[in-house]
Amino acid sequence: MIALVQGLLDSGVEHAVLSPGSRNAPLISAIFNSGITCHSIIDERSAGFVALGIAQRTGRAVALVCTSGTALLNYYPAIAEAYHARVPLLVLSADRPEYLIGNWDGQCIRQDHAFLHHVRAYRNSGEDLSDPRDFHRVVEFVHRQATEPIPGPVHLNIPLEEPLYFEPPSREEYSAPLVRAIDRRSKKIEVPPQLFVDLRNSRRPLFLNGYSGSMQLSSDLRIPVLNDLMSGVHADPAMRNWDAFLTFSGKGKPETPDLVISSGTYFISKALRTFLRNGDEFRHWHIDRFHEVGDPFFSGPFHWQVEPADALPLIEQELMSLKEEYWSQWSDSISGFRTAFFADRDHFTELTVVHRILDHISGNIHLGNSMPVRYASFIDARSGKSYWGNRGTSGIDGTFSTAVGHACISREVEYLLIGDLSFFYDANAMWNSLDHRLQVIVLNNGGGRIFELLKGHDQLGAARRFQTTPHVRTAEYLAADHSWGYRRINNFAGLDEALQEMKNADKPGIWEIFTDADENRNFYRSLQEGFR
Repeated sequence: MIALVQGLLDSGVEHAVLSPGSRNAPLISAIFNSGITCHSIIDERSAGFVALGIAQRTGRAVALVCTSGTALLNYYPAIAEAYHARVPLLVLSADRPEYLIGNWDGQCIRQDHAFLHHVRAYRNSGEDLSDPRDFHRVVEFVHRQATEPIPGPVHLNIPLEEPLYFEPPSREEYSAPLVRAIDRRSKKIEVPPQLFVDLRNSRRPLFLNGYSGSMQLSSDLRIPVLNDLMSGVHADPAMRNWDAFLTFSGKGKPETPDLVISSGTYFISKALRTFLRNGDEFRHWHIDRFHEVGDPFFSGPFHWQVEPADALPLIEQELMSLKEEYWSQWSDSISGFRTAFFADRDHFTELTVVHRILDHISGNIHLGNSMPVRYASFIDARSGKSYWGNRGTSGIDGTFSTAVGHACISREVEYLLIGDLSFFYDANAMWNSLDHRLQVIVLNNGGGRIFELLKGHDQLGAARRFQTTPHVRTAEYLAADHSWGYRRINNFAGLDEALQEMKNADKPGIWEIFTDADENRNFYRSLQEGFR
């Protein structure tokens, strides 16, 4: 075990999320005594997302340790999210010896390749752990695969024979982490000649930054840039609310671009995908340092594999020569739409509530999937804010736990804006001893009614009841049970008071906002109808 943990230390691992169990006792003991910061999360499904949140915040791989059996399978939602979101995790699973697998012994499943399609690498340590050098090499390989060439989760399975309990190693038995020299040899970056040709021929260029995209164009360039809320790139004020514009405005949209240059991965906006898929053909270049390239617009993108920050200076001269007419098409259309879209803010609905919330809070804001992230994308308020969320797979799994992982690292007041079903589904995020000041804003409409906002939902007839989850639950007693702060909110006056209080909160809190589902639906549909 010393060789295992020494490998983790040498690889720069600083945090480990541990779930209790007998089979992984040797791993827990060795890691705890190494000086790695340990976090105990009893529910493995929640633990996986807490580790994901820590890895997102620190930018470093986090060790994730569990016992044998179905405990490992509870990591799968977080593993899938980490794979698609390119977040490094080191899954260390204790296992039973091979001769017991399939022989009706306890806590035995087939753990080999348990995450076959959602890990960057897999290794089984084998049962002979007598040579620490071999074990150390395995750990180093696994960590390298978690960070290069594309970050993501890796799985190291460790069969352990009894006895499982022993005198733990002392911290003095670990040597200092190895210091590796970094190869800083620069490589000359060559611009693909065809890209220059496409730039010179373009009259309607459009730049896109998806999830984790990083193309930051100069404000002097009058080129439309549409930034996903999760890109981390600050938007041109003239392009704010582009998602709401494409979603609700039935007419007055700009022409389809003749050239798209993108970075990052996913986009929250379904309307953007529809706009580009259904328009005229265009040339598409994707600039990204990773070799994986998706095709969300069915455009057959060309790939320039380079850091966007290194690429932009090399094509800046060509960008400066581009005319600004297409930028004006976008900015004028969005400006006129924005004034009308935000004219009515008196209705106490989810959209107007989220608008007021984002006007008043700053810092790190975590967004639940389904409607919260969509509302925030429509509003597109960025000044002084950083947005986070589980957009690799876009499911409701683990949003709460991921935000807890972030908040326990920063220790600052952070915010989570989440729907009622996502909140209750992941309520085990509260069942841990992590120190944080996360403020959870729950949008409770009595049942996760997103499907009622979608076109064609009325055609389901009586089967509609199986697509919603009506309930009368509140978070009040959950908050009391875990000694979290709590406030019930059902009007703007109460919301304004709460927004002032949560900024100075000294412990975790839940702020539950109750809105009427029918009013939410009617207000949303009135916006759809009003801009057709």
